[in-house]
This record gives sequence, C-alpha cells and structure tokens, in this order.
Amino acid sequence: MSTTYRPDIDGLRTVAVLPVVLFHLGFEIFGGGYVGVDVFFVISGYLISGILWRDMQRGRFSLRDFYERRARRILPVLFVVLTLTGLAGLAVLTPAELDELGETLLGAVFFVSNLVLYLQSGYFDAASHAKPLLHTWSLAVEEQFYIFFPLILWALLRFAGERAARWAIPAIIVTTFAATLWILPKDTSLAFYATPLRAWELLAGAFLAIWTPRRLPGAANHAVSVLGLGLILGPVFLYTAETRFPGLTALPPVLGAALLIWAGPGALAGRLLALRPFVGVGLISYSLYMWHWPMIVLPQLVLIRPLGLVEQLGLLALMLAVSWLSWKYIEGPFRKPTGLLKTSRGVFAASGAALLSLSVLGALFVGAQGLPGRFPAPVLQIARTAEEVGGLRQQCPFETQLSRTVGFCHLGPEGPPRVLVWGDSHAAALYPMMETLLQQQDMPGEIVANYGCPPVLNLVEPDTPHCAPFAQRILDRAIDQGVEKIILVGIWRGALLTKVTEYQGRPGTDRDSRRANVTAALTDMIASLQGQGIDVAVMMPVPGSPYSVPEAMFRQAVLPLPGTNRGELRRTEAYYADLTAPLRAGATRADLVLEVAPLLCAEGSCAVETGGQPLYRDTNHPSHAMNRLLLPVLGPQISSFINRDASTFAGHDRS
Repeated sequence: MSTTYRPDIDGLRTVAVLPVVLFHLGFEIFGGGYVGVDVFFVISGYLISGILWRDMQRGRFSLRDFYERRARRILPVLFVVLTLTGLAGLAVLTPAELDELGETLLGAVFFVSNLVLYLQSGYFDAASHAKPLLHTWSLAVEEQFYIFFPLILWALLRFAGERAARWAIPAIIVTTFAATLWILPKDTSLAFYATPLRAWELLAGAFLAIWTPRRLPGAANHAVSVLGLGLILGPVFLYTAETRFPGLTALPPVLGAALLIWAGPGALAGRLLALRPFVGVGLISYSLYMWHWPMIVLPQLVLIRPLGLVEQLGLLALMLAVSWLSWKYIEGPFRKPTGLLKTSRGVFAASGAALLSLSVLGALFVGAQGLPGRFPAPVLQIARTAEEVGGLRQQCPFETQLSRTVGFCHLGPEGPPRVLVWGDSHAAALYPMMETLLQQQDMPGEIVANYGCPPVLNLVEPDTPHCAPFAQRILDRAIDQGVEKIILVGIWRGALLTKVTEYQGRPGTDRDSRRANVTAALTDMIASLQGQGIDVAVMMPVPGSPYSVPEAMFRQAVLPLPGTNRGELRRTEAYYADLTAPLRAGATRADLVLEVAPLLCAEGSCAVETGGQPLYRDTNHPSHAMNRLLLPVLGPQISSFINRDASTFAGHDRS
C-alpha cells in the first residue's frame, strides 16, 4: 500500500460526515444520512489496515506504537466532549437521564458504549434521540475491532503465512455479513450495534489495503468512481429512519466507499473530492462528528421542539467553527510526537489520568442515582413520573407467558377469568385502573399485553412478526377459558401512521391504505369475538404528546423560557379526532366504545397534566395520574359492561 497522502480520502470523509450531521439536524432530505458512519468504517479499515499490513510485513509492528497512535488520534477530543457533555447534563437532565448518561459516559470511556446503548434501547427510537452520547457507539465499534484485528492479523501472518492472511479477510467478510443477515430479523438493534456484525464493513476497507486490486484503465475507472459516489449518495437521499438497517441496505454505501477508494484520486469523482472545500471539511471530520450530536441534542431538550431552519443553519455554522477550533487546538497539539506529549509514556499517563477522572464522573452520576439533590422536591416528583412502573411484566408476575413480549396477568379476585383486557403496552399501562376496577366489582379477569401489537387478528406487520400468531393464541385461550367480555386497548398509532401493514392481502403503505386496514381488521375482530358469544368493548387510545411529557415538564420548570420559544406538548383535538376516525369506523358494532376525548380534550387541545402531574410517563403511555383520572369516568361504563347482558346495551344489534 502506498503511503502517499490522498486528498480524495479526506474529501470522502466529508461525504461521510456531512450527511450524518444534516440527518441529525433534522433535514428530511438527508433521511439516510446515517449511512455516513458505514463510509467511515470503510475508510478506517482501509487506512489502518494498510499501516498494519505494511508494518507487519516489514517486521516493524509494535502494539504499543499502534495504540499510542490511536490514543493521540481519538482520545483528546473524546475526553473534552465527554467532560463538557457531562457538565451540561448536570444542568438540563433529570436524575434518571443523568444516571443513564453516566452509564453511557462510562461506556464511552472504556469503548463499550455500543453495548451499553444496545441494552438501553435502539438507535432510531425517540428515547435514543435524547441521549447526548449516542454517537459514541461507532467509536466503540472501531476500537473494539482494533483490539482484536491487529492480533488476529499478526497471528495469521506469523503462523499461517501471507496467503492465508490474505484469504482470511474475504472469508471473515462473508461470514460476518451472513451473520448480520441472520440476526437482523431477530434483533435489529443487535445487528446495528454489535462489533462482530459490523466487522465486515471495516474489513471491506482492509480488503482493499491488503489485496491492492489493480485499477481499471481510463474511462472505466472514472465510471467506477462515479458509481461509487452514487452508491453512497443514493441511500443518503432515499433511506429513512424506517429503513431496515444494516444488512443488505448497508451494502450500497459500503461498496460505494470501497469503489471510490479503489478508483483513486485520479478518477473523476476522486478529483471532485480532492477539491479544497471537501478536503477542508474532511480534515475536521472527526471533531465534527464528536461535537455535532451533543450540540444538537442538548438545545432540543431545552427547547422541547425541533429546530427551525434558521436555527439549523446557525447551529451547523457553529458546529463547523467549534470543530475547526477543536481540530487546530485539541487534535493538532496531541497528534504528533512533536506536540504537547512527546513520549509514549506521556501519552499513556495523560490518557490514564483523563480516563480515571471521567470514570469517577460517570460513576458519580450512576452511584448517586443522577444526583437528585440538584432540584427541589416538586420538580423531582414530575421527573419521577418517567420512572413509574408501567410495564405489566414489572407490576405482577406472569401467570402464563406465551413469549418474552406477550403474557397474561390476573385481575381482580381469584377465580376463572370472565373479563379479558386485551391490548398492547397500553393495556399494561392501564393495569392499575383495571385492577382497582375489577377488585371493586368482585369480578375475576385477566389482562394480556401483546407488546407492539394492535389487539386484532391477522393484521400483518413485517417488523413485528410475533403479533399475528400470538393474537390467535390469545383468542384461543380466551375461548377455552370461557371469557365473556373482552376490552380491546391499544395505541394504534404505528399501524395508522408509520408501519407497513397487510390485511387480507391488502398492503398498507400510505395513510389511506393503513387506515383502511385498521378499520377492516377492527371490524372483523369485533365480529369474530361476538360470533363466539363474547361481548366487546373498544377503548379509544389516549392522545399522547409529541414529546416525553415528564422530562418536558421538568425542563419547563427548571429552565424557564418564554413560552413562544418552546414546543407545544398538547396535541390538538382535531388531530386526535382525525387519528381515531378509522377506529371509530371499525368499532361501530362494538358493545361499548370507551371515549377519553371528553375528559382529556377541550377547547381545541388535549391535556398532558393534571394538578401539575404528568398524565403520561413518556410520549404516550398513561401514567398513574392518568389511571386515577380515568377511573371515576370510565369505571362506571366498564362496570355496566361487565355486569350486564349484551342485550341491555343501547343500539346493540348483531343481526
């Protein structure tokens, strides 16, 4: 491999980092900007593997020297970003959020934040987008790779020879890529975060460095470079957060980066990338990547809304300025032995001291449970709503468990269940109300939460394949037990707004087709239950909020800003009515429709708090305060439903 500086690779870094930044800033046109990380993996694999291969072939490889170079390259900026983000977290985060930040900070310090984040949640969900150190996952993947790869490569060269070492690279690429394809349908987050399942992307660059394939001549090489650039930019503009990723969808950007590197600086796209503006941004790309995410997340947490266009552009300019200063005054002085740290001993000593200090900070956040003493008791009470025990799994032990995500729990007094509350996680969130109600009525029942699944039969959702088969098993069990009444509870928003669905062969891919599928599925569900002699009630979903309510109310209390500068937590009554219209259409033959709008929505908007306490423990799941608010209003209706014969319901007609 040649050691000649390649400005086109710095330009390629720009193609990698800017889409990531613009995607995170909220520019919708860059919906697949996250593929820039995959481009970074290929670049890293190419450059570092080339150095390793050359040094090992010449007998000059030193693990100490390798890790010294890595420390000089990544640690100074990382430690500064972690420190300032941790200090900012003290001012704006709830105790639970600061506790979680401490976990991620410790993960970043020890390069295992990808594992920490995997255990916390997924990359694309709302909760993850409130994590100021989310972006450190990719750095963890790289460093874990470089713990093992140099040792594996050295052992192969030493004991198996150069030929075996060369052929091991494509063999591992195929193996790890196949493993990713196998894992992806089972656990998308694991496929995203796990280093062994991302290794093929870094190894794609290593393959180029070690095999050094000969470039194509003339126009063919130009075409290869243009194709490579297209394979990166296509996903940037065509993918969205809903695109299943990585897996096959990661192939185009990885292959595109590899083709651009292979084509070289003389190819058409290489010449473009070697232009000064691309090279300039590429030089500061590491600093820009490290600074961009906390600089985006923290302001939005305070504002409780997305950034406006002027704010987006202003923040982008600020990030570029901060990143240039970081590159010049933090990266530069530490990168070379002629800088501030002139010896290996100095590098490792300074790194160890910084690591220890940040470990103490992260451990303090975790050990002190987020330092709740920072805030007065009323504010803490608001924040703690987000920590309420909301999941059915935590409120009572499963008496019957069908899967990790589906289970039953008894309600009311002992005895064979006569009432079944059937729903998704919202059924679980309403456990306190339902348990109180059935105890008061001396009526034995059960509650089942089929997490992430609307309470209907045969509404197929590819991302949640367990829904349909478990729905049938739930119904079979209810029939076997002689259940007389079923209350259907769900949020429905995914099936109505975002998920791809299929019902009776009809795809639901847009607003109208999704709504039609939900209406038809609910209509048929009610008819199917009533055909079994079971009376059916349908509870309309709660309106929810665009933002997690406890944290938003917390920040409104501790960081007051003029109201016009902050986002609106309440959904409009018109939005809610439109969202639930397909459900009302599907529930026309139900024995009872439980409405929450008269209680929660008035004067054009829907409440998110009562008496200063959040009605939700996140963006949509009812809190204990919501349970207490709903009980006296819905309780009498549900009591009548479970105690009266179907024939007594007004308007009931099953003819």
